[in-house]
Amino acid sequence: MKKLHVRVEYEEAIESRKQFLESQLNILEILKRLKKYKLLRKRELILKTKLKQSFSSLHSEINQLQNHLPKSESEGKLRIKKIKAKQETEKDKNLESQLQEIREKLARLQ
Repeated sequence: MKKLHVRVEYEEAIESRKQFLESQLNILEILKRLKKYKLLRKRELILKTKLKQSFSSLHSEINQLQNHLPKSESEGKLRIKKIKAKQETEKDKNLESQLQEIREKLARLQ
């Protein structure tokens, strides 16, 4: 195999060496940030797991409390009232839209 030699000027060699060292520096900075990111991500997952466990235990405690509290009939009545109120507001909206349509038709006729 033939060896090939290339002559490089001194200034070019210095510039190339600087660029090479800067590239190495950038790569090491990226690796450092990646390592820090992995550590933070691991902490985040641990904290999310703990939070999920806390929420599930809190949920089970709330369910236990609800089971021990007496049931009242007013809860059912409140739900029915809310549903009726919602239906009435929907009817009111429907009436308002019909009134608006009739007004628009009258305005077009005049």
